[in-house]
Amino acid sequence: MPLVDLVIIHGGQGSVQTAIAAGVPLIGFPLQGEQSFNLAMIERHGAGLALPLRSLKRGELRTDIERVLNEPSFTTSMRRLKELQDRHDGAVNAATILQELAQGAITR
Repeated sequence: MPLVDLVIIHGGQGSVQTAIAAGVPLIGFPLQGEQSFNLAMIERHGAGLALPLRSLKRGELRTDIERVLNEPSFTTSMRRLKELQDRHDGAVNAATILQELAQGAITR
């Protein structure tokens, strides 16, 4: 994703986290609850748009793409989210929690 200026996704956790890690704004079309929540949070932070599928039928995608690409606030907001995410090492945090759980299970 770091090679693109905009990502168009369905809003699953993996694709949203990857977009944040790359600092790339997004447009998302959620298909289920988890995706709707993820995209609502992105939109709330000004880092992208959450759009209904019906907007595709209305031919609005090009306008939405141009908006995200031409308004610097989307990229600025996504980079701010990237900075927040970069403060945490998810792999180390997960390994630490798993190690603590395993040690707890062994001592019982």
